[in-house]
Amino acid sequence: MKISIVVPVYKTEIYLRRCIESLINQTIVEKEIILVNDASPDNSLEILLEYKNNYPDLITVIDLPENRCLGGARNAGIKASTGKFIGFVDSDDFVHKEMYEALVNKALLEDADIVDCDALVLNENGKEISVEISNTKEQVGLLDKAKRKSLILNTGRVFTKVFRRELFFSNNLFFQEKVLFDENNLIPILLVFAKKIEKVDYPYYNYVLSSNSTCRGKVEKYSPEDRYFNERLLSTSFVKQRFIDNGLYSEFQEEVDFVVFKLYLSTLYGTYERYKVLPYHRLKELKKVKDVLSNLHNNSYYKNLDWKSLIWFRINSIHPKMFSMLYSLNKKINDTIR
Repeated sequence: MKISIVVPVYKTEIYLRRCIESLINQTIVEKEIILVNDASPDNSLEILLEYKNNYPDLITVIDLPENRCLGGARNAGIKASTGKFIGFVDSDDFVHKEMYEALVNKALLEDADIVDCDALVLNENGKEISVEISNTKEQVGLLDKAKRKSLILNTGRVFTKVFRRELFFSNNLFFQEKVLFDENNLIPILLVFAKKIEKVDYPYYNYVLSSNSTCRGKVEKYSPEDRYFNERLLSTSFVKQRFIDNGLYSEFQEEVDFVVFKLYLSTLYGTYERYKVLPYHRLKELKKVKDVLSNLHNNSYYKNLDWKSLIWFRINSIHPKMFSMLYSLNKKINDTIR
């Protein structure tokens, strides 16, 4: 078995058939499709079982008794997999029929641990919005320290890649479970453990910006405001902990700290977008994460950050309540202009 394709499923019944059909129609011969129902409350499980009944030798269905989020569903699929390589597809997306044949053949030809491709970004009506370039040519090949640093800073997407299965098991690295943003803290260190990464320059993956998409709806359907906030911070802090636990933090400290900083900033902006008025206890918790980054002023990546991000970060560091007021005012002005 060459490729195991893992699909976490939660509240995506209207997109599910399109996704599964695109996997059934893959031109690669040696494949298995592992569909993981993440305790979805809709009719997703019935659809999965229908496909399992029609393709018993191709499809495996795992029905999780409780919701474990994307990370838990992905882990269940990884542990059930039998392929030499593993790919991940979000259940509201779909893929080009030659995707996995192209990526696996490249992996076998180059003896690579990971192979990446690009993605087409589509709206709900299937109209192309853009092409999202994943890992660049400068990041691929046999990995040295410079390439590993670059990969930590710019990981690309998890779903545009195939991974050698052994990469997870030999390093005991799996997705964080029962939290949102599970890949934020896994993919950087997983890329560091790879010996060789390759790239196929074609947008094989179709990433659909629907009301249920990963960066928006897939998070929102799991995620009231408090959960978004708590788990975003948890995932952010876990990035650094992964590197510490594996004895790699000192070697990649600047890169890891800067990644944590960028995730902190996006948490900051995302939180203010979600709350009309940010509660004071949230401001205090944000400040705790900022304190972890107390030596950031010596970080070479931080010094080269764009001035706008630096100003927002420094205002929040000095006076979080002022940041809240200014950010709300700025948002109102921008909304009015639009």
